[in-house]
Amino acid sequence: MLDDATLDELERIKAQLNALLPKLTKWKVEELQKGISAFYMKKWKRNKIRKYGSISKAFTQDELDRFFSVIKDDRWLLLFEYQTYLALRIREACVLNLKDFDFTIRELRVHTEKAHTLDTLKIPEFLYEQTMAYIERHQKEIEEHAGYLFYPDKMGHSSMPYVNLNYARTVFRYYASMAGLVEVYDTSDESVPNRAKRKLHRLTTHSLRHYAIYSL
Repeated sequence: MLDDATLDELERIKAQLNALLPKLTKWKVEELQKGISAFYMKKWKRNKIRKYGSISKAFTQDELDRFFSVIKDDRWLLLFEYQTYLALRIREACVLNLKDFDFTIRELRVHTEKAHTLDTLKIPEFLYEQTMAYIERHQKEIEEHAGYLFYPDKMGHSSMPYVNLNYARTVFRYYASMAGLVEVYDTSDESVPNRAKRKLHRLTTHSLRHYAIYSL
């Protein structure tokens, strides 16, 4: 099992690699790739599918394709894509603001939720292009909500100018259901008296973040 501290470290290394790769020569990149592959084969091959207990909680590529295929609202598609390709937590994705972007060099500054540090992440070119097109389509709404990309709608009532965290999780569950990806593997062990047990789903918003880190 990989804890959040380990996942954060992998995320940091991935960000450093993304920043370093454009500066390397082709043969240096090939040498680095061989070194990473050799390390992976030696240390992590037997744990290729990371698991929590006996259940993998990360999206597979097929599951991810099915999930994205049912999302027709470009706001939610982009939000979940930022989780998927930059390993953001759902809260970090919900509060993305225009001021967090350096559009001249295609970078995103993220205030990490748990480590409380400022990370700089390189935005993949395809995601950057989608973001620019999204901002152009929703410029008025974004400006009306203090620059937040993912502003609340009438369904997700929020006192803040960005989408409500719990509402975002509800929307995720809705699309996961549409894609046939609802899998309950257990119920919660509640310590609070008289509190009803909750269904534990294999795939959650955090599974998108894990996909990004595991696909490093």
